[in-house]
Amino acid sequence: MRRLFLGLLALGLAACVQPPPPGADPVGLVEAIYAPYRKAEAGASPTAALPYTRDLAARIEAERAAVAGGAKAAIDFDPVVAGDAYSLRGLDVALAAAPAGDTAVVVASFRTFNLPRSVRYDLRREDGLWRVDNISGAEGEGWNLRVLLDQAAATRAGRTVPEAQR
Repeated sequence: MRRLFLGLLALGLAACVQPPPPGADPVGLVEAIYAPYRKAEAGASPTAALPYTRDLAARIEAERAAVAGGAKAAIDFDPVVAGDAYSLRGLDVALAAAPAGDTAVVVASFRTFNLPRSVRYDLRREDGLWRVDNISGAEGEGWNLRVLLDQAAATRAGRTVPEAQR
């Protein structure tokens, strides 16, 4: 009887243990970002639902409003897969370096249509959870979400973008 009780107690405690929420650790957050991409048909884009920092979310919302008002889109591809369409294979997500305070860098490497891709995620901790603060092409792919958004906003406002941001 005692074994039965201990077995049930252990089973009950195991049921109470839940996995950490997405955003509890940097790698787990980026892995969660790719989960719907693994299930989605090629061309589907769940990017809008990403857990962005408040600052990046505001920039993205400003871009959406500008595009809805007739402006040319600054981002004409899905930054999560670094392209328009995808066939995600061989996903590997890893820290680029140990987190430093409230910032971390995670790189996701994968193949899409048999081409290698790497995407860099600059993460920032907000309200105790990791959030996406920027997405860029890793290994010299030459694009940066924040820079693209800032350049488009500056151009629409008639300002020149500083050379360091290009």
